[in-house]
Amino acid sequence: MSDTGKRRVLACVIVALALVGMLVTGALLSDHDGGWDTGHNTGTAFLLQLCTSDALPSASCADVIGSRWGSFDFYVGARRILLPMSFIGLAYFLMIATWVTFCGLPPIHAKWRRRGVGLFVTGGMLVSISLTIVMAFSLQSWCPLCLLAHGANLAIFVALAVALRLGRNQNLSHTTTPSEAPRYADLRFGLLAVTTSVAAMGATWVYFDTAIETRRQWRRASGLKNAIEALQDNTAFTMREFFAEPVRSIPLQEPARDDARPAMVVFRSFESDASACFEQDWRDGFSQSAGHSLRIEYRHTPPSLIRSIEAGKPLDDAQTAPLRAMEAARLQHNPTGYDRLTVALFRSRRNATARDYAAMARRAGLDADRLLRDMANESVRRSVVQDLSLAAALGVDHTPAIFIEGRRVPNLCVKSSTFWAAIGHEPGLTESLASLDRTWVDDANTSQLAASDITK
Repeated sequence: MSDTGKRRVLACVIVALALVGMLVTGALLSDHDGGWDTGHNTGTAFLLQLCTSDALPSASCADVIGSRWGSFDFYVGARRILLPMSFIGLAYFLMIATWVTFCGLPPIHAKWRRRGVGLFVTGGMLVSISLTIVMAFSLQSWCPLCLLAHGANLAIFVALAVALRLGRNQNLSHTTTPSEAPRYADLRFGLLAVTTSVAAMGATWVYFDTAIETRRQWRRASGLKNAIEALQDNTAFTMREFFAEPVRSIPLQEPARDDARPAMVVFRSFESDASACFEQDWRDGFSQSAGHSLRIEYRHTPPSLIRSIEAGKPLDDAQTAPLRAMEAARLQHNPTGYDRLTVALFRSRRNATARDYAAMARRAGLDADRLLRDMANESVRRSVVQDLSLAAALGVDHTPAIFIEGRRVPNLCVKSSTFWAAIGHEPGLTESLASLDRTWVDDANTSQLAASDITK
């Protein structure tokens, strides 16, 4: 094989090694900010599994990358900018791959390009040696992926040195033949290589910086989420918050006769995901805790229609159709059919305009003809308007909004299984907070102080 052929083979080898280096440094970069979960299903998961090994107890990519040698950070105003060594490595390997792909290896007559490429790769090799020494003597912890990247860099250094030596042995006239001159001599290829590298690394940096900032915000939100969950699990705190709500007058659709259970009024919307989630939670567990202790009434009040009522705008028949359907279903006094229609309406909320109320009523076990007649009845329309007006008067601005004996259930308590379990065992829901056991109040105050400390 001629020297020219050997150089072309070496160029292909260098590009392949640079791609390996990009894969490894990209894997390190993607999981740089505390995302060391080797069980996740990503394209680089098999690489991350190399970061820990029983055969090498001192192997830990996270320890090395998370050390002071793993990144540089600086501030622009109040914003902290993180520049990981893995990002620098990715840029280094990308530059080599794009340069050799577009421009090839520098020929013998291109003295300054030969020196530039040689100095660039030599500098990268010195950085690899320095970081390996740091792992061995300063950190005393090994990053297998880092060693793999340094190994690829060493191979690139050796391949380039051999290729440059072969270039010296080439005849000058051979290296400048018309067929090769446009590829190696035209500076437009060099400009294209640099532009491609800079654009790719710029896009990568924007993505990485956004991901880092998102993770930081998520960790802050996770702390708040944990604090909220701790409060939701505290029976004293949730009951204290509930009894602190003022009592509002809410007329019932069907006044109690022999049923002395406290009334729970639920304002919900079939277009609301939150209402659908609460409905599922209630069926799955909350009703088992408190359902037997409460007498439940539902009012169907989408916030958009509440605002229309407040503004004095006329209601559209298509928008009020599910509300009129549920009111018509209630008049049939068929609890099972009523519940089945409720489930069907929630399931069809993504395609509300295509609802066939007659077919849904038949599947629910209701009288479909009567339901359609009642939906058009003026008394049903008035009931819908009254429910919307009541929701507006009570300040319902989102659903679900839940009232028990006139007290609104705080948002913190709506999805608290602890709260609903306490409600199911509370003998007198209309008692004031002052009449509760003193231990509950003390525990609640302690919980509130603890929560304020957590969320600071």
